[in-house]
Amino acid sequence: MKGWLRSIDEPACSDPRSLYTEWIHNKNETYRAGSIEQLMRETPPERYVVGIRLENIRSAKWQFAFDVEVHTSILDVRLDAVERISADRGQATQFVPLRFSFANKLVKNDKLFIAFDALALSQIVGRDIHQGKIFHGDRHSCSTIDVSALAGEMRGRIGKIASGILLTLGTHPSAGHSRQKRASSGARRRKGERNHLSGGYH
Repeated sequence: MKGWLRSIDEPACSDPRSLYTEWIHNKNETYRAGSIEQLMRETPPERYVVGIRLENIRSAKWQFAFDVEVHTSILDVRLDAVERISADRGQATQFVPLRFSFANKLVKNDKLFIAFDALALSQIVGRDIHQGKIFHGDRHSCSTIDVSALAGEMRGRIGKIASGILLTLGTHPSAGHSRQKRASSGARRRKGERNHLSGGYH
């Protein structure tokens, strides 16, 4: 199937309507749903929740939360899952974002996606998230990703996206500065034209 889709020159990423992109999306969604169902079967019902919006997370009692909504001042994200790891007395409870990918070999984008999830989750928890987990491949391998090493790059990407949106809306501080600069330049030009017409006398 994959070979046939590639043979007809369907672009993998550039065209979101392409057959190959749709195949990848459906394949990953099927893998994600199956992986979540497997984790739910292995976990007592009282230790997981499904389809929640993370808000007062510090009072949580669950071990796993699946299909999670995260809303912050800058991000609206749906996470595949979050694992809550209880800590010893005097230590902070850990929250770890989980992702599921059918690919046997992870690539840079997989790691950036889990870093993005960790960044969104950190906004709710109120502290940095240092690790994320990706379950992937035919054997459902679990790879622990050091997302702290990717946090700077991810923040930079989000900042560029946010700046682009604000510039489009004309609400970015630099946009206001540019408008003010253009207005000042226009005023100086008009003043020069008046001086020229009046022979340079004020």
